[in-house]
Amino acid sequence: MKRFFPAFPACALCVLSFAVIAHSQERKEFPPNTDVPPIARTDPVNYREVPHCHGGVGTIETQTLYDSDTFRTKLLFVRTGVLPPKTSIGEHLNRGCEEMYFVLDGPAQFTVDDRTAELPARTTVLSPLRSSCGLYNPNDTPVRFLNLAVSTEKGKSSFVDY
Repeated sequence: MKRFFPAFPACALCVLSFAVIAHSQERKEFPPNTDVPPIARTDPVNYREVPHCHGGVGTIETQTLYDSDTFRTKLLFVRTGVLPPKTSIGEHLNRGCEEMYFVLDGPAQFTVDDRTAELPARTTVLSPLRSSCGLYNPNDTPVRFLNLAVSTEKGKSSFVDY
């Protein structure tokens, strides 16, 4: 057993060397994206009004936190927004993307493929590829939400409003 003990540090050094080499090669292959700040901040000053979003009722307010140019993947966008009372994102078909909605305040009514459910605050819901979805605020108070979309083709969206 004493005979194998000196080999242990050599093996450990060899494994560590491979780990350092692999890590350095990974960094060369995937450099950090320094052109885009890593943090996006929700700021109502940056909200834009969107009347009749996807044919919905009233005017909602949204801010794009990240768009497809931010990502190397097929993530299409990350948006935050406010549904004022009795407004909606109209039901629309997601032909080339999937969407996920995070209802931060609630409740809100979410429709996917003509089925509507009431979502309490702090709920996440998915609208799968080739399904329809819409979001409605039936309340007398605003509802904040976060919306994330992933596309089948980098930078391309394919929504069809009803």
